[in-house]
Formats: sequence, C-alpha cells, structure tokens
Amino acid sequence: MKNKTIPLLLIIISLGFYFISCKNKSEKPVKTEINTMVKAVEDNKGAIKSLVKKETEENTILDNLKSHLRPNEQLKFGTIYTDTVTYVDFNNYDYDEILFSVKKNDDTVVLISEDSWEGKYFKEQKIIINWKIDSIRPVGDPEYLDFKEFLVSSTKVKTSQLNDKNIKVLWRETLYDDELKTDINTIVLNKNYQKNMTEPERAALGYIATFVGNECEWDGGSPNENRSNLDCKLLSYLDLGYQCSDKHLDFLNGWFSKDSVALNKLKRCPTIPNGATKQSTFDEILLKTNTQDQTITISYKVKVINVRESSVTSYTKTDQFNYDLNSIMLIRSE
Repeated sequence: MKNKTIPLLLIIISLGFYFISCKNKSEKPVKTEINTMVKAVEDNKGAIKSLVKKETEENTILDNLKSHLRPNEQLKFGTIYTDTVTYVDFNNYDYDEILFSVKKNDDTVVLISEDSWEGKYFKEQKIIINWKIDSIRPVGDPEYLDFKEFLVSSTKVKTSQLNDKNIKVLWRETLYDDELKTDINTIVLNKNYQKNMTEPERAALGYIATFVGNECEWDGGSPNENRSNLDCKLLSYLDLGYQCSDKHLDFLNGWFSKDSVALNKLKRCPTIPNGATKQSTFDEILLKTNTQDQTITISYKVKVINVRESSVTSYTKTDQFNYDLNSIMLIRSE
C-alpha cells in the first residue's frame, strides 16, 4: 500500500507543477498586454492634456491679437483690414519669407508677403494695403506657432483723389513768443489743408521748400558731423524729415524720377539754417491744382537777407508742375 501511494503522490505533485507552470505561462502575456494598454492610455492622457493646453494657449493668443497698424483695436484672426500707409522697402534676399515694410503713425511694421515688389513703389510713397493676421511656423522651429501681419494686396493712392483747389498754404504773422517774451514775425501754415494734402501736391511743395529757407534750426542746437539734423518748418509740415535727409530726398527723387533737371538740382540740396550770413525765407505760398490739366501751380514770395551787406531783397516766383499716377515734373518756372 505504501509503495502504491508514493508513485501516486509523485504523479499528483508532478501534475501540480505542470498546471502551475502553464498558469504562469498564460498569465505573463496577459499582464504584459495590460501593462502596454495602461501605458498607452497614460500616454494618450498626456497627449490630450498637451493638445488641450496648446489649444487653450492658441485661443488666448487669438483673443489678444495686436498690430501697430491698428494699435487701439482688438484684431480678429483672418479678417482683412485696409489701411493707408507709407512704403518703406521690401526684403527678398535675407530671409525665408519676403518681408514688406511700411510705416504708420511713426511705427514701422513688417508684413509677410508672397510677392516681389521691387520697382513698384518708392520710399515714402503713400499706398493702400489689404492685410490680415495669420499664423506661421518658423522653418527652423516647426513646434513654435506665431501670429504675424500678412500682406494680401496693395495699390498706390490714386491721384484721382485730387480736387481742384486754390489755397493759401503759408503766410507770415506777427505773434507773441512766450519764450522770448516779445512779438516775432513768423511763418504760419494752413493746418486744415495739411489734412487733405495729396502726394503730388506734397511733392511739389517739398521741391520748392528744398531751395528756400523755412525757419530751419539745427536739432539739438548745432549741426552733427554730416549736417543731417536741420529741422525746417515747412518740411516738418510736409512730414519729410530733416532737410536733405534720406527721407526728404528719397521721397522727392521718387516722384521726380522722370525729371532729370529736377534730379540734378536735388543733388545740390542746401543746408542753410536761420542766422546764416545769407539766407532766404518764404513770405507766402499759394497753391492751385487743376485736375483736368493735371497741373499744380505754386506761386510764392521769397525774402532774401544778406547780413554782411545789411540788405533785404524780395522776389515772387511761380512754378508749374505736371503730374500723373506715379510722377511729377517741373514744366514751367518764372
């Protein structure tokens, strides 16, 4: 009996180890699969959280879109806006995108463009742009999402916006100067006309202002090394910057690009401040625009003062300009 029991126990024990072994083998793949699924769920949770966070951040940005083109407005993603700006330049060489630069309210704004603009506009030219805020991912950092101004289209300000006019732009008055505590005979400019001035008229006035003094003073009290800080009253009124500055001459060279005589004269741009031994100044400027003939006629009175000779002389001059969509020419001067 004893001998029969031992083999039977051995058989039972062996079968027990076999089933245990089978059980262990069958449980291992199941546990591995479960662990893999748990990890996948956790990874998905992390990805979902990341996507939600990213979407929340993007929505926050979309709710706070701003641009110097419209600094006081809350802008909308993808909405097309129209603004009149001053052309600065474009860059098609140094970056992955074509950059189109404009200026508005003394702020320079760089827009991203899909078109080349070489030769279409000149510096300081007034243009009308259609633009929008859109998203962009830098080539070197595709994970980074940014929002920039994009240029949709642009056009020149049409000269058809000119109206016939006959207006006094500048005259002189004797006014009390609070700083000097005395009456001063000074240049006065028509502020109402300034709001409605067109680009061809601005070019014509800028041209005559280049060669006649208009209460010019060195900004800071003295000239800098290249004499590029001469602030003149009429040029400031025309928003052309300092006398003979790049802003001043780029604008005029652009508009007078078809007038070789005017261009050669502009190369000799003078920088003569108040107080010079010999200087000139405007006493009056009258402007007349004829849209049918496409002419701008400017009559102006000038006083010439020679301190060394203690002499004052005066003369009256009339310049007539012909304009088209893109340029202006001096056709008569007497």
